[in-house]
Amino acid sequence: MSKLGFLGATLWAAGALAQVPSEHADVLAAVKEYALEYSKRLPDYICTQTTKRRTAPGSTDLIEEEVTFSNRIESYQVTTINRKKVTNVRHSQIKGTVSFGEFGSFLYNTFVPVARAEFKFDSMATLNGRKMFVFSYQVPAGMGYRLSHQDSVDVIFVAYKGLVYADAETRHVLRLTAKCIDLPRDFPMKEVQVTLDYKPVTIGGQEYTLP
Repeated sequence: MSKLGFLGATLWAAGALAQVPSEHADVLAAVKEYALEYSKRLPDYICTQTTKRRTAPGSTDLIEEEVTFSNRIESYQVTTINRKKVTNVRHSQIKGTVSFGEFGSFLYNTFVPVARAEFKFDSMATLNGRKMFVFSYQVPAGMGYRLSHQDSVDVIFVAYKGLVYADAETRHVLRLTAKCIDLPRDFPMKEVQVTLDYKPVTIGGQEYTLP
């Protein structure tokens, strides 16, 4: 089994976002504040996560899970595999590559000061008709992406880099990308990339921005 996820950073440490030109520093500070407070503002909710994986050339599988977000913690329960109902199957028991952390910790662990991420202004862009500030970033290996594989006894933390798309009006993060870098040559996984998109969802009559 392969697992993709993030180190659960719960300790605050001295650290700061890398210096950016003054005209973008206030924007980046607002985006950082939003990212670190994101999970605290979310309600408890349940949603369905659908994962489509390419397991071999011309072969795919489809996994559906019920994701429960409660008290800022996400948990998973597998409901179907290749459209067949299953019971008592945990997320960690899925064979092959699985991921976790998309519903809160991905965003938080990229911006938390202890991660020592370096941010730079990249460009202005348009996403889903909205004007975006785009920042590039890189997180060093010590606080990076956690990888494990059934063919290796090691659990490794690798550096990753990507882009943050922040709404120019609200400063909300609406897309976060990541690509693991400098994977060990002898590690079974050769490439890991993630794109996480957010959109408004109404829960209990109130609108939230969710993955």
